[in-house]
Amino acid sequence: MDGGPPLTDPTQYVDLIDSLLGPEDNPKSAFHDLKKIEGVRFDGSKCATCPTNCCVVHNDEQYIAIREDELDVIYRAFPEAPKVRANVKGKDGRRYYTVTKKGARCEFLGDDLRCTVYSARPRYCRENPGNAYHLSGWDGLAYDLKRCPGTTYEKPVLCLNSGGLDSLVVQAHFKAHGFTPYSLFIDYGQPARNGEMAAAQTIANYYGGKFYREEVKLELWNELPILRAAPLRNLIFFSIAASYCDTLNIPRIGLAWDDKFVLPKKFEIIAPLLGKSKLQVARLGKKYGAPFELTWSCEVAGPTPCGECAKCRKRSSVLERAAKSGSAGSRVAGSAAGS
Repeated sequence: MDGGPPLTDPTQYVDLIDSLLGPEDNPKSAFHDLKKIEGVRFDGSKCATCPTNCCVVHNDEQYIAIREDELDVIYRAFPEAPKVRANVKGKDGRRYYTVTKKGARCEFLGDDLRCTVYSARPRYCRENPGNAYHLSGWDGLAYDLKRCPGTTYEKPVLCLNSGGLDSLVVQAHFKAHGFTPYSLFIDYGQPARNGEMAAAQTIANYYGGKFYREEVKLELWNELPILRAAPLRNLIFFSIAASYCDTLNIPRIGLAWDDKFVLPKKFEIIAPLLGKSKLQVARLGKKYGAPFELTWSCEVAGPTPCGECAKCRKRSSVLERAAKSGSAGSRVAGSAAGS
């Protein structure tokens, strides 16, 4: 496994969680616990000799999540397979085939400890543990690493990689200390970007890490005589790298810079919304007469806000509450809620 494919369709998250939950798990809370942890690898060849085979019950109770529609798929592909049924109904309304006796094993497991319906196996078996998404975050990964000899974690570190000498040495350092350096190359319009990117990718390939590329374009930088002197350039690059790490749950960033990312003292930092709730922000905007109808909070791409997604509902609710303190606010909130 190579970290698992990215989930671009929100319904894919629902399907993935559906395959991993147990009968007593709450899908709503589990959705928020689902995390992608980059650097997880799974070697299915270890299954045959695994002393804690997932298809055998090792605890007092264990479920094998096979939905009724998945059983239909199995029996169409393997008409002679043993007949089982999904016999446990969870709180979420789905049903599961469950084995409860310690030492028992899945009906579809052969005498050689190999799955006899492998090509039609249910999603639970296909995704667990061979995916980079974990319902319990780092605790989930620690559990898989402990119980599954086929699961490994390569300890990635995201390195801003310009393809230069410093970038090379930084990656060499991390590799020597047991980490896998991933590369993030920033194309910000520098004249030598093609050569730099080719070098950065070569370095990434050499040290075995993934390679990412992002493009940054600031019109303001066109006024600079020397692009590499762009003010706070490294701070911008660092912010992009931090977003990667937060999204992929990579807990470390490797830099070749000595920047401490503290804004120069000549700048005054003003954060008027710091510590304020959404409702407090809306009330403050109403006080200023801010045109809420100009804003966009919808998660869905389209000509107008959908009004149905979580952000649309939250926005509408907040503006309606803010509007209760006066008619002027009601007019603003009313136009915004339907925008």
